[in-house]
Amino acid sequence: MFANTSISEPFVLASYGNSSATGSSKDGGQNQSAVYATSYAGSSGSSDGLATVTAQGDGIHIFDLSTSNPVASQTLGPSTFFASPAVTQVVSEESKKNCTIYAAIQTSSDLSQDSSGRCIWIWEEDLINSTGSSRKKQEITLPHSVAQLYVSDELQEQAIALSPEGAMSIISRDGSSTKTRVSPLGGAKVFKSFCLSRRACTFLGSHVLPSNGAVVILVYVRNSKLQVSIIHCNDQKVPTEVGTLDIAIESEKVLDVSLSDSGFMTILFQNGSWYSYKLDAADAISVSMSPGAEKLQLTSLSFAISANTTSEASLLSLGSSHVLLAGITAGSTREIVLLLWDVQYSVLLASHSLPIPSTISQSKDVAIRLKLSLAKSHALLVLSPYLASTTRKSLPGPSTLRSSVLGIPFTVPTASTIANAMGRGASGDQWLKRPLLDDGAELGDARFQALESIRSAMEKGQLKAANDAFFGWIDKQKASSETYDNEALSHQFVQRILSAVLQPSKPHSSEVVQYLLQSRSISSNMVEGGLLSALRSKADWGSIEMALQNVVDLSEAEIMSCLKSVVGHHQRQLQSSQDSEGMEVDSTHDIPSLPTFLALCIQYPITPSTLRVAIREHFTDEDTVCCVLEAIQAWLSQLNQTDDPFKNSSLQNGLLGPPPLDKLILFLQCTIDATFVKLLQHRPAHRILQDIMSDIETEVAFVDQLGTLRGPLEVFAKAEAKAAKDAQESKSKKTSQTEWMQKRKRAHEQVGMAVGLYRLEELVI
Repeated sequence: MFANTSISEPFVLASYGNSSATGSSKDGGQNQSAVYATSYAGSSGSSDGLATVTAQGDGIHIFDLSTSNPVASQTLGPSTFFASPAVTQVVSEESKKNCTIYAAIQTSSDLSQDSSGRCIWIWEEDLINSTGSSRKKQEITLPHSVAQLYVSDELQEQAIALSPEGAMSIISRDGSSTKTRVSPLGGAKVFKSFCLSRRACTFLGSHVLPSNGAVVILVYVRNSKLQVSIIHCNDQKVPTEVGTLDIAIESEKVLDVSLSDSGFMTILFQNGSWYSYKLDAADAISVSMSPGAEKLQLTSLSFAISANTTSEASLLSLGSSHVLLAGITAGSTREIVLLLWDVQYSVLLASHSLPIPSTISQSKDVAIRLKLSLAKSHALLVLSPYLASTTRKSLPGPSTLRSSVLGIPFTVPTASTIANAMGRGASGDQWLKRPLLDDGAELGDARFQALESIRSAMEKGQLKAANDAFFGWIDKQKASSETYDNEALSHQFVQRILSAVLQPSKPHSSEVVQYLLQSRSISSNMVEGGLLSALRSKADWGSIEMALQNVVDLSEAEIMSCLKSVVGHHQRQLQSSQDSEGMEVDSTHDIPSLPTFLALCIQYPITPSTLRVAIREHFTDEDTVCCVLEAIQAWLSQLNQTDDPFKNSSLQNGLLGPPPLDKLILFLQCTIDATFVKLLQHRPAHRILQDIMSDIETEVAFVDQLGTLRGPLEVFAKAEAKAAKDAQESKSKKTSQTEWMQKRKRAHEQVGMAVGLYRLEELVI
C-alpha cells in the first residue's frame, strides 16, 4: 500500500501587475522578479502558516494560507522597489499577536542613493486588529548589500541578512544591534542559500555545532568549482563557518539547487541533468558529502530543450529525498507541470498540470520565471513574466504583464522508503530521457530491431506495418527454435512491446495484444495503470475477455470496474428496447453480453475480502447491483434443473452454460456482503433476493441428501483413490525397471565391441 502522496488543485493567492521598472534592466529583468513570496510557519496561529508576498512598486501583503485571506497589508508606493523578498516573524505578547516585517529596500523616494540595496526597514503589523495604517519603521543600513533575508524560530526577534558575495549580518528587531561577518568567498557570487533550524539539521553531528541557533548553507561557484559553505548563526556572536565542501561536477550551467534538513541536496543543470548528494557528519567535528543517488536526465521540459528558457524551472525540497519540481512543458502546447519526485529512488510519486494563466502573455518573447517556496503543507509558486527581448516594438510593455502567486496543497510521507517507491518505476518515464542503447543491451539485436520497427510503425499510425513487424519476428523465431514462447517472449521484451502498441490517445494493435495474451506472456503490472484499464480505454473488449482467461494477476478492482461498464451497457440496451421509438442509445457493439462477461468474472480466481472492497467501491447504485443479481438468479434456476450443478461450464462459443455452483455462490456471497444494507432499502431488490434464497434452499436440500451417502460410499472412494495411486506408482516402477534393463544391455554391447586393459563383470543373482 502506497503512502499518501498527492498534489491537490493549486489556487491563486494573489495577482499583481508588473511595475514599469521591472524588466527595464539590461538583461531584460531576468535578475529581478516582479513578485516574491516567502512564508513563516512558526507560532502564527494559522494551521498552514503565513505567506508574505512582496510586490515591486506596490508593497508587502501577508496572507493566511488556511483561509487564503489577507491579514495585513502595507502599501509603500510605486517608487519603492525591493532588493530581496521581505520576511515575516510572528511575535505573541499577552493578548496581542504582532508580526515583525523585515524588508531590504533597493530604491525609494525616502532613501538616499548611497543606501540603495543596503537599507533594511523593520516595522510591526497587528495580525488581529490590522487597520492598514502606516507603522513606525526602524531603519538600519548595513555595510554590505542584501540579496536574501531569513528569520528563524531559533533566533527570536532577529533576522539574518545575506549579501550576493556571502557577507552576513544578524540584525535585531529594534535595529539597535548588528553582528556582521565579512565574506569568505573571495569574490565569488552566491548562487543559492538555505537557512535551516540547527535542531532540525540531522546531518550535523552533536559535536560539530551547538544545539541551538540557525544554520545557513551557501552554494556558490569559485575557481570553476561548485562549493558549499556551512555557517552557524546564533544570538551570542558573529556567524562562524563550520566547513567548506567541494562538488566534483561542472558548475557553469547550474539551474537550481534544493536541500532538505536531513542533508539531501539535489542540483539541476540547464541540460536537464539532475544530480543528488548527501551531506553527513563524517566524524565528531566535520561534515562530508557523498553521491546520493543515480543521476536523472530530464526531458519534455522547456529548460531541458531550449537554452532561452532557463528561468522556467524551480526546485523545492519537501523533506527527506522528496523534491517538488515546477516546470513548463516543451512544444507548441505549453502548460505548467508540478512533479513530486523521490530522487533517492528515481521515481515520480505525484504530478499535476495546469494551464498557464491568461494574464501571462503567450508571446514567444515573454518568458516566465518560476519560483517555489515552502509553507507547511503548501508550496508557494510565483509566476513572474518578463520580456526576454526588448528589441521589437510590438512586444507588450511591462505594465501589461501580471505576476501570480499560487498556493499548492500537497501531502508527502515524512521519510523516503523503498516500500513507497516500489511499483512506481515507470511513472516518470514521460519526463526522463532513457539511453538509446538500453533496449539493445538488454534485449539483444534481433529483439531490439523488431521493437524499433514496431515503435516506428505505431508512431506513424501504421497498424498493419506494426503487425507485420511483430508476426514476422515471431515466424523467424518459430523457424529457428521450437521453444520460442519461453525463450523469446521475455518479460522485458513483452513489456516494451505493450508500451509500444498500447500508447495513450493513439490507435492500438489488438492482434499483437491478443497473441501475447494467448501465449500467457502478459502480466497486469506490465502496463502502467493496469492492463484492463488500458484495454478498456481502447474499447478492446475481445482482449479483455481473453485477459480474464489468460492473465493471472488481474486485480479485483480492475475486474469490477470493467463489469460495471458492461452492466451499464446492458441497462442502456434494456432501456432502448423498452423505448417506444426503439432508439439506439449505445453505438458500441463489441461490448460482451452481461451473462458472458459476468461468468468470466465469477470464474476468475479472487480473494473474497478484496472482492468485497472492489464491489463496494464500484457498485454504488442499487439498480446496477440488481442487474448482476438477476443474472446470478437465472443461473441458479438453471442449475436446479441439471443433474450435476458442480460441472464446469464450457468457455467456448460464448459460455454455453452457467459457471460452477461453488464459484457462483462465492461471488454471490461477496456481492451480498458488500451491498446488503443498500439492497434492503431498495424495494425492487426484495423480489430478486427472495428468488435467490428459494433457489439456494433447493440446492442446500440437494447437498444434504448427498451428504447421507458419504458414509456408505466413503470406503469405495478411498479404495478407488488407493487403486489409482498404486497404478501410478506401478507404472513409474515399471518404467524405471525397463530403463535399468536397457542401460545394462547397452553396457554389454559396448564391452563386446572392444576389450580394454581392465574388465569388470557383474553377477546378478
